[in-house]
Amino acid sequence: MKVWTNIMQSLLLAALFAASLVAPAPVAAADFKAHSVLTSDGVRLSVREWGVPGRPTMVLIHGGGQSQLVWKKQVESGLAGKFRIVTYDLRGHGESDKPTDPAAYSSSARWSDDLHAVIASLQLDRPILVAWSAGSRVAMQYAMVKGTNGLGGLVFVDASNGRFFAESILRLLPAMTSNTLETNIAGTAGFIRSSFSGVPSTEDFEYLLGFNMVVPPYARKGMGSWPLNIEQALGTVAAPTLFIHGGNDRIVKPEAATYHAGLVKGSTVSIYEKSGHMPFWEEAERFNAELGRFVESHWKGTAR
Repeated sequence: MKVWTNIMQSLLLAALFAASLVAPAPVAAADFKAHSVLTSDGVRLSVREWGVPGRPTMVLIHGGGQSQLVWKKQVESGLAGKFRIVTYDLRGHGESDKPTDPAAYSSSARWSDDLHAVIASLQLDRPILVAWSAGSRVAMQYAMVKGTNGLGGLVFVDASNGRFFAESILRLLPAMTSNTLETNIAGTAGFIRSSFSGVPSTEDFEYLLGFNMVVPPYARKGMGSWPLNIEQALGTVAAPTLFIHGGNDRIVKPEAATYHAGLVKGSTVSIYEKSGHMPFWEEAERFNAELGRFVESHWKGTAR
């Protein structure tokens, strides 16, 4: 497992170096405040914070096999000047610890406890959770076990549900969790391409592939190994809720959004017809504007 991690780190450094020759400079470290949050079982989570404490707050939760870097077009936008934005790498992902014991991933309580640790450590005031793809499972689990009274609202983006998996993800998953490196790279590359409505630019593809390949196969498997009753979880939500979904999603079928919304009283659905599985990337301007309006309308913290 350590060999795999070293290989992936080397690949990421090489990819970032190559991208730096043609891509715009990344966000400077001074633009965000880095935190290290320790979970209840001793796993260290990498957390980043933008904006000003006291402003309306949102926590952005990435999907399985991804990284908090996927929220690049949100944290580098005008949202960071208006709101307090917190992102974090899930356990086994990005810059967070990557325990090799399967038990570190198989308990559903671990994932909601991790999110709770981030909220508590940063003393977030009624945050709005914005969860993408398999990250939506984390937000659902949190809502079910912690309740939603302490939340300002929830935004689910192309929320994962095995009942609505498209053929492409079912075909790619075995390769994405393979311990054979070339097979894993091919599967991950296929996932990224399938996540777009069109063809991603070379710059976007290289950026996404870089942090995807940092996640070891055992962590990818672990992300999907814990049970969740989605109907029960969403049935407990008693906070403003928005379901955003790409109209051309080839990972999770768009009809999942309507199904999920039917489980949450008063929730709304917003379909992005020009997007695949990543509307926050392909239609970032529209996404950021809609997210900003939702946060402004529903955040009811104690300070402004």
